[in-house]
Amino acid sequence: MNFGPKFLTTFLFAIFAAFSAATASEHRLDDLSWLTGHWVDTRDPENPIEVRWDKPSGDAMIGAWRKNNESGLAFYEILTMREVDGAVF
Repeated sequence: MNFGPKFLTTFLFAIFAAFSAATASEHRLDDLSWLTGHWVDTRDPENPIEVRWDKPSGDAMIGAWRKNNESGLAFYEILTMREVDGAVF
């Protein structure tokens, strides 16, 4: 999927807001399952940015973020959200 800068900014804000809400009170990991999927920012086709979240499984959601440049992988992060005693961290 290709999205413009306005959508990507809104999407990243929504992730931050969902994560903040999830850590502020009791929530289930299933409340964040809407994040499941794969998004690619191709505004700069030579240097795409990708975000991916797997569906909740085993009390955890695993995700990855990566940025590529003309010479290959520039940066990446492995992301994890876990449900512990009714709260998501």
